[in-house]
Amino acid sequence: YVAAQGSPYASTEERGVYMTTDGGENWERVLYVNGFSGVSDLAMDYNNPRVLYAAFWDHQRLPWYVRSGGNGSGIWKTVDGGKTWNRINRDHKLRQRGWYYSHINADPVNENIIYASNTGFYKSVDGGKTFDERLYTQHGDNHGVWINPNDNKIMINCNDGGANVSLNGGETWSTQLNQPTPEFYRLTVDNQFPFRMYAGQQDNSTI
Repeated sequence: YVAAQGSPYASTEERGVYMTTDGGENWERVLYVNGFSGVSDLAMDYNNPRVLYAAFWDHQRLPWYVRSGGNGSGIWKTVDGGKTWNRINRDHKLRQRGWYYSHINADPVNENIIYASNTGFYKSVDGGKTFDERLYTQHGDNHGVWINPNDNKIMINCNDGGANVSLNGGETWSTQLNQPTPEFYRLTVDNQFPFRMYAGQQDNSTI
């Protein structure tokens, strides 16, 4: 299986999920949405290789604007090795920033608990069927989470403000005001000797 995202600039037919059954000599496109929706990720169930998930991202890069998250965005699932596909999970809150930082994390202790990192941070207790609970972290734009495999109440969340720790499963979080944990998007140096370093903190000024 191959996931083709396609051109960022124009509509193209060369997008979608492709499958080969002869070692790569020939490829068949088994899933296509539209000319602006490419596959941003493809995952296979380790216990059953006939089950796959394909994440589509409807986007277009224009000279003055990035259009992201159109109607073609979504997650598709197959249970027969790619012969047929069904679209699942249309909840916009779970795919607002799917083009660069949305993530899904399974609890290492309880298989029914799943976390979704997005602009908000959401929790499912029914195996991903619903994400009705929002966990309020210290800053918006949640990029990821680490869950202690020996104690799932201990978690570290990273976001545009840095990082914070929870000891009670996300009910409360440590502050970000007592530790130097910003998020940097750019880093540069000047021509002095010794040189100085400059960094832009996401949402929180330049230092």
